[in-house]
Amino acid sequence: MATATQNKVPAVLIRRRGALLGRLPVRDLPRKIKGKVLFPSDRMSVDGKNWVRLDRDSKIRKYFREESLPQPLRPVHKDQSLLGGGQVMQAPDIDLRLLFVGTIIITAISVYFYYFH
Repeated sequence: MATATQNKVPAVLIRRRGALLGRLPVRDLPRKIKGKVLFPSDRMSVDGKNWVRLDRDSKIRKYFREESLPQPLRPVHKDQSLLGGGQVMQAPDIDLRLLFVGTIIITAISVYFYYFH
């Protein structure tokens, strides 16, 4: 597929996770990428049928440098609230799967001794 930047088309369609975001002039793509409005996983199309990821286009790929990508979220310290300030919820100190399996084992032992002894 010939990309939009190679064909010198005036505008492309932008799609994110199946939702059509709209038509965007090709000259605005670098500004939108640097402004963190567009992401590498967004897709563009000239005709609305053939879609290509933005980070796979040879001319647009250069705008997705490490400094322009969204930064990973910092972990929350134990003295902060779990969801305060838009932070990621802190993982519990104990693995919940271990707690769940332990509960099942204790319940099974209790049922065994109650009914069979």
